[in-house]
Amino acid sequence: MSSMRDTFGQHHLLSEEQKADLWNQASFSLDASTMLNIYRYADATREDLFRVLRALTGRIWVPYQAAKEFYRNRIQVIREQLQKYVELEETLNKPLNGLREGSFRKSTFLRTEQIERILKPAINEAIDLVQA
Repeated sequence: MSSMRDTFGQHHLLSEEQKADLWNQASFSLDASTMLNIYRYADATREDLFRVLRALTGRIWVPYQAAKEFYRNRIQVIREQLQKYVELEETLNKPLNGLREGSFRKSTFLRTEQIERILKPAINEAIDLVQA
């Protein structure tokens, strides 16, 4: 006869030994979101994920549906990420465009050209950082 603990084991905490056995023997199933997030992660996070996946070689399973969803959405996710770079560059350039196009630009005492000379190097440095 089995005990309640055996029958309802999922309701009890695992021992450290059981946890270690589970982590050493378990298979891991990736879903589409996990794989698509590779395109969304910062470099360091992506490398951490790849390091973990390499350590799990032979124990990873990708269900057919997850692979299908990954390939169906992959290009769109890449486009979305590229669009974020474009939007950020546009946002960074807004202060310069505002200086150049504002009604105050014809005022000689506001010195908008000097302000632009101060802002432009910082904005260009930020854009270079985004594009790196």
